[in-house]
Amino acid sequence: MLCLTSSVARADDWLGADKAAHFGYSAAFGAAATTTIPLAGGPGPDWRSFALGATIGFVPGLAKEAWDLSGHGDPSWKDLAWDAAGTLVGAGIVWAVQAITAPAHAH
Repeated sequence: MLCLTSSVARADDWLGADKAAHFGYSAAFGAAATTTIPLAGGPGPDWRSFALGATIGFVPGLAKEAWDLSGHGDPSWKDLAWDAAGTLVGAGIVWAVQAITAPAHAH
């Protein structure tokens, strides 16, 4: 069992083939969630929209790893880290675009 665990751990490197998909999908979820949650009540960026969008955007990646952990796949902390990074980047891009395009009085 120890050898099997070691070989699985070696196969799951930080730059594995699936890591780009984890990052990309999570970035899309983070961006979509941040875009659809306008908490400020007006145009422009709001840190609460970013925080809630990033949190909601992270849920699919977290759910996928929980599904894997329940015996339906290979759970990976590295996948979860790429999910978190992608979610933050996606939410951050939306927040930055909102900041750049907001009217001057909305800041």
